[in-house]
Amino acid sequence: RIQHYLEAHGVLGVLLIDVSQLRQIERYYGVEAFETIRERLGNLVRDLSKSFLDASEMAITDGFGADELAIFIFRPRTDHLFYREELPSLVEAFHIHFSRQSTRIVYPYARNVSRLPVGYSVLIHNSGLGVAGQILQSISLAREDARLNAQIEHRRQRQQIVQTILTENLRSVYQPIYQLASQQVFGYE
Repeated sequence: RIQHYLEAHGVLGVLLIDVSQLRQIERYYGVEAFETIRERLGNLVRDLSKSFLDASEMAITDGFGADELAIFIFRPRTDHLFYREELPSLVEAFHIHFSRQSTRIVYPYARNVSRLPVGYSVLIHNSGLGVAGQILQSISLAREDARLNAQIEHRRQRQQIVQTILTENLRSVYQPIYQLASQQVFGYE
């Protein structure tokens, strides 16, 4: 279907989600736990995708890598606004949604997942090259974009920590520890 669409319409969007962070669940809890989490994430991706795209405009697969999900987006080449502006904003929408749903994704195996990098690419068909190779190259470009987005997010977080330290915007907060029988404060942590 992907190959046919690209040949017929000349353009294809690829949105890729790097799920390699979830491998730690497999290491600690086994392959069944990992597959449960992958299925849960796949359902979340399908639901979120349907809020932005019609089912006829996309195909979701995890067959290109064990540690990634790919969404192939079929929009006409004339819909250049989508490819220029909306597809990049989908990356941010997925990132925000994953951040908010991270606990739900990995429960009960972890508290949350630190990040699920998302990237994208746009493939403009070259009739002089093989379609399969072009699709694989587009997946590779989306993968690189996801890695770059992860690095940028890591850099932003690091800068935020440095800024907090430099502005001395740190406060210690101590929580009381109560003795249940007497309801008296036993200490602070």
